[in-house]
Amino acid sequence: MMAFKHYIITCLNVGIYSHTMWRPGVRLPPAEWMEHRVRLFETFTLPSVRSQTCQNFIWLLLMDHRTPPRYKLWIESFRIPNLVAVYLTCRGLDNQAIAAAVMKQIEPGEYDLITTEVDSDDAIHKDMAGIIQRLYRPGPHIRQICFSRGILLDLNRREAFLMDYPFHVPTLIEPRASARSVYCWPNSELPAQSCERVSAHPCWIQVIHSQNVANTVENGPSRIIHRDRPIDLSTLHGFGLHPDIPRALPV
Repeated sequence: MMAFKHYIITCLNVGIYSHTMWRPGVRLPPAEWMEHRVRLFETFTLPSVRSQTCQNFIWLLLMDHRTPPRYKLWIESFRIPNLVAVYLTCRGLDNQAIAAAVMKQIEPGEYDLITTEVDSDDAIHKDMAGIIQRLYRPGPHIRQICFSRGILLDLNRREAFLMDYPFHVPTLIEPRASARSVYCWPNSELPAQSCERVSAHPCWIQVIHSQNVANTVENGPSRIIHRDRPIDLSTLHGFGLHPDIPRALPV
């Protein structure tokens, strides 16, 4: 019996074609938003997950069932063996509904389920999956792994800074029999009985661009941007990214 199974979960465009998700000035109309997000996903998220030194995971890419066929072919063109596109009929970003749909994709059995949420415009360090799995310990309780240190990348200014934020790229470990996945709760409200913090070096990149809804370039509760500690863009190599961010990339 395998002790655990690890799933990385990325929501690409679920609910974007619902009128309730579109707010002028915050989100582009669906077709334009999708083109913008595809560029970000291809530049940051895709290469960082593809570059993981440990590939012992399934990557669930959550897509809206109304996604145009050309994007479905685009996903298939990646030819990544552990990538599974999941087309959902959720009307909006209802976390519990999405989590319930996700659990239908999770293999049944007696093991611990590890789920890691990675946004479709962010990146993770190439060693993240390996670190998570090395930190795994069997147990009956719900546990959390928290990567509290990352990088804030401002696309508009092409600047990067060290950032401390304990709720980004959350990972949850649950007994499979009662699991609901990391997607079931807001990042800051995961029902874990214990949390292992990793803060030795930046493990994720949060990209700030024009279509962010919640993220900003300002400090906030539990969020500290160290503007006195700029990050050289050569650090992006550790995330499987090229440090020369394309100037043509939409911000």
